[in-house]
Amino acid sequence: MRLLFVLLYIWFLFYHKRLLIVKRIILFVSLLLFVVVMMAQTVKINVSQQIEERSGKQYYVHTVEKGQTVYSIAKAYNVSVDEIYFENPTSRNGISINQQLYIPTINKETEVRQEIKDADFEFFYHVCTKGETFEDIAEIYLQDADKIRRANPSSRSPFLEGEYLKIPVEIPESVIRAEFPPEALNVKHQSKPTSTKRKANTVSFNPNIAVVTDYRHIVVEGETTAGIAKKYSVDINDLKAVNPGLGDYVEKGERLRVPANATFEGQGTNAIKTTGETVVVTESEPVKEVASDKPKPQDDGFVMHTVKKKETVYRISRDYGVTLQDIYDANPGLSESIKTGQVIKVPKKKISNNYIIFEASKKTKLKKIAKLYGIPVSVVERLNPNAEKFVYRGQDVKIPVGRKAIIVSEDELKDETEKPSDDQVVEKEVDKQVCAKQEISHRQIRIALMVPLFLEDLLDEEKMDDLSRGKAQGFLPFSFVNFVEGALLAVDSLRSMGIDVQLDIYDVDKSITKTAKVLQVPGLKNVDLIIGPFYQQSFHQVALFAGNFGIPIVNPLSYREEILSNYKTAIKVKPTESTQLPLLEKMIMNKSGAKVFLITKTSYKDADRVIEIENLLKTAVTPTAEVSNRDLFNYATEVAMRDEEWQRGDLLYPYMFEGKSIDPLVLKDKLDESTVFDNSLVRINYLPQGFDTFMQQASALRENVVVLYGRDKAFVMDVVNKLNEFRDSLNISLIGIPNWARFKNLDLVQINNLNALVPESGFVDYDDYATQEFVKKFMQEYSTDPGKYGFLGYDLSWYFVNAIATYGKDFTKCLPYFKANTLSGELRFRKPFEGNNCFENTHWDVIQYRNLKANKIDLQY
Repeated sequence: MRLLFVLLYIWFLFYHKRLLIVKRIILFVSLLLFVVVMMAQTVKINVSQQIEERSGKQYYVHTVEKGQTVYSIAKAYNVSVDEIYFENPTSRNGISINQQLYIPTINKETEVRQEIKDADFEFFYHVCTKGETFEDIAEIYLQDADKIRRANPSSRSPFLEGEYLKIPVEIPESVIRAEFPPEALNVKHQSKPTSTKRKANTVSFNPNIAVVTDYRHIVVEGETTAGIAKKYSVDINDLKAVNPGLGDYVEKGERLRVPANATFEGQGTNAIKTTGETVVVTESEPVKEVASDKPKPQDDGFVMHTVKKKETVYRISRDYGVTLQDIYDANPGLSESIKTGQVIKVPKKKISNNYIIFEASKKTKLKKIAKLYGIPVSVVERLNPNAEKFVYRGQDVKIPVGRKAIIVSEDELKDETEKPSDDQVVEKEVDKQVCAKQEISHRQIRIALMVPLFLEDLLDEEKMDDLSRGKAQGFLPFSFVNFVEGALLAVDSLRSMGIDVQLDIYDVDKSITKTAKVLQVPGLKNVDLIIGPFYQQSFHQVALFAGNFGIPIVNPLSYREEILSNYKTAIKVKPTESTQLPLLEKMIMNKSGAKVFLITKTSYKDADRVIEIENLLKTAVTPTAEVSNRDLFNYATEVAMRDEEWQRGDLLYPYMFEGKSIDPLVLKDKLDESTVFDNSLVRINYLPQGFDTFMQQASALRENVVVLYGRDKAFVMDVVNKLNEFRDSLNISLIGIPNWARFKNLDLVQINNLNALVPESGFVDYDDYATQEFVKKFMQEYSTDPGKYGFLGYDLSWYFVNAIATYGKDFTKCLPYFKANTLSGELRFRKPFEGNNCFENTHWDVIQYRNLKANKIDLQY
């Protein structure tokens, strides 16, 4: 009876002409459930203490009592109704008093999450119907039946109804050959995963390097980046360049993309699937090195260096302008203990600066670091003016390079690495021509919208009772319902334009089992686009499913860069932080003549990103700045007044200003001229250095621009508090990065005081006429404000349906050229990888806080 009412409710929820959704009919549902509860006369269920083992799995043995239902029993044992049906097939026809039910002690959700965690390959789940075989399932997913069989070694067909099977995606050949030992299936990893990864010596991502399609290398215990590169016979920097964030250290279970020129030397016969062909690499015998007095030939890309007396690896790295790790990667097995006459491979490396970076792994004397590289400590101090006697773990020290280093300008490097090939230029021109066509299609467009609606909470009597008493806070079905409402308004508008849209709405939340069941919906593999799910694990399952069928899938909320490299067809709406850099450069260039500070919490947290920002700021900040002599002369009076004995009319004495001695008597005859000052970037690590460093170097006459990099709200507000204390005596403005929009309840008064500029994705301008009209319509339909999710649901549905209608099923290749008006910010898509069909939005709005209000501004430069 209860299930009938819920089904009626869901039908009413999604197909009612006005679609009032949860909020407008919640009273109706509450009354229905109240009647159901009264009729059911709920009986308290005690969890059985009797546990039995069947086929290696443990079960509670529950004896049914009067008034108990399958639903109430499932809730008491924290399992789903389907799990009870699967383990007790006869219960599908009803249960009876004194009937014994076998209920798993570990529910299916916990089991599948552990399977995903323990697996050495990527997969999504298929939930079987009764009688299905491996061949039936292989036909559904267009895969080889043997591949599915090997991924499920303990399963036997025909399958039972409700049985879960793994559908492998990008499964490595080594795993297929290993055949999954059955005894390994029940092993549960007890060790906790490492929470931090050492990402040293990363390189910039290079989208022009082709990768092996449908393949990932799964890192096993003890492997290193250098070892993996050697295994596939690829350059280590190429391996890093196709795996953003990959450094010298890897962790077990990481999945790495492999450059397309990979081979499997010494690994037996292996097949690597590449675009359009299969390359077979046969086993090769290891080559033994024979000692010889003859000089070794020069390797392409390397210099063969013969070690001289008293030389060290550090000194060699400095001479050639390469890092220690570059040398170690080029010479597997090499240690710091090298001998005179030993021949070492040194990579030929072009660098844009006249220094290399030494990263301290522990507390070390600066003098010792200088000695390692064979240079006077005074030379190191000149290049590192802020360095102190000791260097601490994670700190960087610049080391000047030697005469053998190949130094080029940044422009030369940029021209060499970023210049597109003739084929790429032709391809882009062809794309532009194809995407210039604006013919609206009249075929039906099918969109699958996967939103967490938590409909099962409508069956929870306690939660519904709280809701009926007005305790709506925390009621999960309210969380994202505005997204659905916004999408429905967009569909109404699109249909009024003559576009035939079918919007299928699915309740997909954090549950993997719930997600797996949605993936069984007939026809889902034929949709034109999937929007959602919103939670990471569920999105992972659906994105693998979508990639299997070539369906574009939109991730609406995540900023994670991994989305672009881990899947085949993902479209990421939220831009990654690296795309803020051009915007940050423009903001700094608009602050011409200002003194610029970069403040971070520490030197090592997000070190790679911070170094990237620091390097950008160094190039964006003008090397010198001019200050009016008249201002300097007038400021001399303020300086003199600090001396209690000084009186007006007394001589103005020389003073120090930004590192220069200023003589007011000299300035007096040159008041219409200016004085030039050094304007180099000031870098502050807040925890070790504190706020005093800012006060010591802040300019009393110039604007002080603080670029504050912080992910921790407490740290950000601490710095903002201190900046506010001195805003009356100093001209201070603030740039907040990387993503302050995610902070809740920021102190807008203090942010406003500093004229803060903040990049934000998805900003809604409520002063805009189109926004006001949308809010008005939304209020008329649903009697509530759309909120951020209402705008987002409308915008994404509007944008992508228009794109599909304009360019057809292969619309994704035209996304970089497609423009459509949206309410919550512009969408500018790019394709960051060549090895898949993923796209990323790169647009950030610049928000400035004025009059206690966020305002979108256009930077003029």
